Amino acid sequence: MTAEVRPAPGAPRTTLAARLPALVVGLLLGLAVGRFACGGGLATADPASSVPPGTMWSCSMCPQVMLPAFGDCPVCGMDLIPLLDEAGDGLHPSELRVSENAAALAGIVTGRVERRAVTRDVRMVGRVALDPTRVVRLVAWGDTTIERLFVDAVGAPVEEDDPLAQITSPDLVADQVALLDAVRRQADTPPGASKSERESRAAEVAAARERLRLWGLTKDQVNEVVFDKAPMDPVTLYAARDGVVLRRDGAPGVPLEEGDHLLTYADLDRVWIELDAYETDLAWLRYGQELRFETPAWPGEVFEGRTNFIDPAIDPRTRTVTLRATVDNVGHRLKPDMFVRATVRSPVSASGLLVDPQLADLFICPVHPEVVSKTEIRCTVCRRDTVPSWELGMRSAAPGEEPLVVPETAPLITGKRAVVFVKREDPEHEGPVFEPREVSLGPRAAGYYLVNSGLRPGEEIVVHGAFKLDSELQIRGRPSMMSDDERAAPEPGTRADMLELLGRVIDPLARVGADLADGNVWATRSTAKELVAALDSVKVRDEGLEEPLRTEWFTAVGVIRATASRLTASYDLEDLRRAYRIASDNAIRLLETHGWSGDGEAPVVYRCPEAFDRQGAQWLTRGDAVLNPYLGPDPERLHCGALRARLERVP
Repeated sequence: MTAEVRPAPGAPRTTLAARLPALVVGLLLGLAVGRFACGGGLATADPASSVPPGTMWSCSMCPQVMLPAFGDCPVCGMDLIPLLDEAGDGLHPSELRVSENAAALAGIVTGRVERRAVTRDVRMVGRVALDPTRVVRLVAWGDTTIERLFVDAVGAPVEEDDPLAQITSPDLVADQVALLDAVRRQADTPPGASKSERESRAAEVAAARERLRLWGLTKDQVNEVVFDKAPMDPVTLYAARDGVVLRRDGAPGVPLEEGDHLLTYADLDRVWIELDAYETDLAWLRYGQELRFETPAWPGEVFEGRTNFIDPAIDPRTRTVTLRATVDNVGHRLKPDMFVRATVRSPVSASGLLVDPQLADLFICPVHPEVVSKTEIRCTVCRRDTVPSWELGMRSAAPGEEPLVVPETAPLITGKRAVVFVKREDPEHEGPVFEPREVSLGPRAAGYYLVNSGLRPGEEIVVHGAFKLDSELQIRGRPSMMSDDERAAPEPGTRADMLELLGRVIDPLARVGADLADGNVWATRSTAKELVAALDSVKVRDEGLEEPLRTEWFTAVGVIRATASRLTASYDLEDLRRAYRIASDNAIRLLETHGWSGDGEAPVVYRCPEAFDRQGAQWLTRGDAVLNPYLGPDPERLHCGALRARLERVP
């Protein structure tokens, strides 16, 4: 148990007020002891005292801020941090040393450049279509009347030699008579006739037979007309092949004119698959490739075929190319106009040729890819000579022919170039060094980019976190992927460069003020981007500037640059006006001190004492129109302001 201590009877109680003097004395003694124990007073050491002279300072939250001296960030108010130069380590300005712990905390992951067999899956959509070579149309080649239709329903199956219709036509009778006349003239040709005359008589007979074939007569029917020496009327038309009736245009007793259709049927044992491929996928498509497709009508079932046609022209409306394959249609499950989704797997070799082990070192028909042989033969369908598969862009991949690849997360890609960070060990210093290297990339496939040049197999590169390394280079003011090659090594700065830069910022700064006078936030943000571009248009290096001009210049320009970035990002009108005031004050101070060079009317400075709760503010513009950027668009205060100075051009 804890004994409770109570004051003696009659003793006075100790109150907080009574103890306060003793507490104050104790606190002062503690501070004094701490001061002498620390070897000095309570003041904090100057942060700039521990960094080399000439060090640039930036903000960890606003890396666009670059100032030559320690202070507060003009955007967010945080303390600036030094950008220490690592040139003493013997590194190139574009190289970066990062410790292992820092790399792990930043999520930097590296991997090896390697040769790998990659496959690109090209996905397309399309439809089932009829094979035109398997469609038969019965057409009236003259005035015709249908006496009888043996097939009277669309979709009805027909087999070869089945009767389709019975017709009568005076034009068909006349064509039969023409055949009989041609046969008689050929028979009456004298034995001593010339070769050309005999060939002419034979050609007349062949043309007359072809005319009857187009009517739909079979070879046996034509021979019967010749044998009987009399035309048939009416004539029965028979199916030339198996198929399904697709269209019936005629009816018994209804007269037809020349060119009218009687009946249309097609063989559906083989159909076309017509697909739409984007032009960006053309590098992965070749004649004879195997494709697989599915249709919603038969979920889970995969059909196969080979491409036998790639349209040589691109559809200008859809920017797609038609790709076609002919496939067997077992059971007629693929119906015309069915929707299909297809995939072509395209393995690629280092030489850029597609790899197809099934067709490698074989011969293939350039029209019918299903006709494949080990030696050169004639196609069994079209009688054309087969060609080696490598002529069609397909080959086998020999060992070592796999393409050189990097993961798609490794390169940093702009519109002009691609940069990869290469890791190398530095035995003389702690931590690896990361070197940005420009590379030439090929197409992307299966999560990888093919590398054309710039890397070697086995090199270690950054596969995750490259953007963080590039951002660090930008913060340190070092060359990065965003650096313009023409400005990567500008000439040392001169006073002329300063004057030129000042002349370029006048117009965009004046337009920002005019947009604020209109109260237009969106126009202000847009015009502020022109101000940022003007600040970046001329590079002024500190090698050509001496103190105190160097500090004055870079401090003012750094503040203008930071507030310009703030102008491009804020949506609050009052915040935009405060940022514009800071930019204007710094620009006006530089212009009044050093002048400006360039073309255009001389800039003027106006001041309004009513701005910012009667604190007053000035702005820069050209011309005599007074448009107050701090009080507009209120019409009663829009023109508040008086001319304070007119800035002269420096020759």
